[in-house]
This record gives sequence, structure tokens and C-alpha cells, in this order.
Amino acid sequence: MSNSKSGNNNSNFWKSLKEYYNDPEVLKAKANEFSEGVTDDFDPSELNGISRRRFLAVLTASAAVTATACSDYRDKGEIIPYNKRPEGVLPGTPNYYASSVQLGSDSYGILIKTREGRPIKIDGNPDHPINKGKINDILHASILNLYDPERLSEPLINKRKSDWNKINNEVISKLKSASSSGKEIAVLTNRIISPSAKKTLANFKNTFPTTNFYSYELSGNENKRLAWKKSYNTNVLPSIKLNEANVILSIDSDFLGREGNTVEN
Repeated sequence: MSNSKSGNNNSNFWKSLKEYYNDPEVLKAKANEFSEGVTDDFDPSELNGISRRRFLAVLTASAAVTATACSDYRDKGEIIPYNKRPEGVLPGTPNYYASSVQLGSDSYGILIKTREGRPIKIDGNPDHPINKGKINDILHASILNLYDPERLSEPLINKRKSDWNKINNEVISKLKSASSSGKEIAVLTNRIISPSAKKTLANFKNTFPTTNFYSYELSGNENKRLAWKKSYNTNVLPSIKLNEANVILSIDSDFLGREGNTVEN
């Protein structure tokens, strides 16, 4: 900072107001700028001896430790540029695909964000008439199923790796044998509400007549539907609009969590 006429310091430059007004502490610090012994003559003979070989060994060990701490040995694969870039794919620019997903007995419209063909994010589809762009935490987290390290990457037979052709041939052979001998073929599925999925299962039963289908939902609401059926003679649960309610009475119901129309509300 430059000096002004009202100051007591004749210098054109000063670092603080104390220096500008010649504070005694500042003057003392200037007088003792270098601590005692700093300006003494430097004598290399007084230093601890270290050989050139020892110095290089310590330097090499330090570099090795630093490199080890900063490295990551996970196999991240190879980065290979497109030889012929697919149409509509621009590296670094995401693509979005509209789809639908079934959760329990309901279906929701979703938008899947992808980069170079890899799904990385699931959001609600704002044009869908039911959820209107809203999805719950289960659907948000469902993208992690694709990147689960415990997910099988190939078929197994008796815990041993196999190939799909061998698996298909063996399964078809077992199905034909069971159907021809009159044995039941049990197929366990989740709740099916898709017309195309129902048609596929019907074709399967036509091919193997002894097939029976059993559905099970880990987080289903069959008990609620049965209770509603007994009370109101219908198994269609109502769509409740909580935002239009004046009073809400909850008896063992997690209506703000996993029960009811959590997405619509």
C-alpha cells in the first residue's frame, strides 16, 4: 500500500498499520529479522554423513511407496475408440429411452439415461399418465442390479460354468421328458399383468400341457386385496389422494413409505 500524508512512516511502502505508525513490536521484529545462529557460517562437515548409495536407496524407496499409494490395481478395461460410430451415439452425450417397469401390481413409465449404450440413471417419464415423471426409491435403485458384482456373467450347472447352448438343450430335453411322462412343470413368476407376457406363458403351456404357473411377490399386497374383496366385493384397490384429505387415520399402515400410492402421492 502507498503512504499517505497523515502517517508517521516516511517509507513509501508498508505492510500493516502497525508498521505505518512505527509500532515498537514491529521495529523490534525488524531488528531481529534473522534468528540467532541463522547467519553463522555454514559448515558441511558438521552434517551427519550419508553416502550417495544410501541417498539413492532412500529416494527410490520413497518413490516406490508414493507410487503404490497412488495406484489402483482394479481392471478398468481398455478404452477403444469407435472404428465406425453407431448412428445416434455421440461420446459424452447421453441418450434417453422410454420404457416401463412393473413393481408389484403396478406399472410405471420410466426414462433410462444411457452413455455409449450403458444405462446409468432411471427417472420417471413425465409423459406417462400414471406416475407423471415420479418414481420411488426402489425404481431409482434398480439400476444397481445391472452393476451388481455378484451378478452371474455366465450360466452354471452344478456350480460349474457352462454355455447357453448346452443349457438350452438340457432344459428343453428335461421339459419334453416331464411333459411326455405326465409330470407337472411348475413355473414360479412374479405377478404378471403384461398382455405380451401372458401370451408368452400361454404359448409355453400349449407346448408343455402339464405346466402350472405360480406367482409370488416378496412385497406384494395380496392380503390387502383379499381384505378389500371381503369388505367391498372387489379386489381393485382404491387410488387415494392424500393431498385432498382433511384428516388421515393410519392403523399399522406405512402410507408415507412403502404402502399405497406412494408414487402418485
